[in-house]
Amino acid sequence: MASEIKFTQDTMKQFNVAKSFTVNKDRINAMNFSLDGETLISSSDDDSIVIYDCKEGEYVFISFTNKNIFLLFFCKNKTNII
Repeated sequence: MASEIKFTQDTMKQFNVAKSFTVNKDRINAMNFSLDGETLISSSDDDSIVIYDCKEGEYVFISFTNKNIFLLFFCKNKTNII
């Protein structure tokens, strides 16, 4: 049986930042991890949609829209986004 972690303030203070992604230049509106946790997609108020490689800690794709995006989801195959 897996043990449970209770997220208290003391527990949260023990966490450290593992990766920092800085391509989005404004407030993040939406973000979603792929099912395998290796890829992250985000959208922000600067109208960018950015796909990050979480293992390497760098972005792999950036696109700009003329609208703010507030919901992003990876499909199961990680090549499609809705």
